[in-house]
Amino acid sequence: MEGEITRLRLLTLKEASEILNVHINTLRRWDREGIIRTVRLPNGYRRIPESEIHRILNGKGEDRGGDNHD
Repeated sequence: MEGEITRLRLLTLKEASEILNVHINTLRRWDREGIIRTVRLPNGYRRIPESEIHRILNGKGEDRGGDNHD
């Protein structure tokens, strides 16, 4: 619908790391390397859109290049 604002669910790094079964530092690295898209809040904290979690889980992204031992 025109003019409708879609609300994104934004996850904390902790929430995303638990869902993806990777360390929080892996998510920070993926952000730096452009593997996963994040949103920066005014306070500088990162949030990960739920759509990115689905993209990674569905294997549509690049090689994740990480594990749970960062």
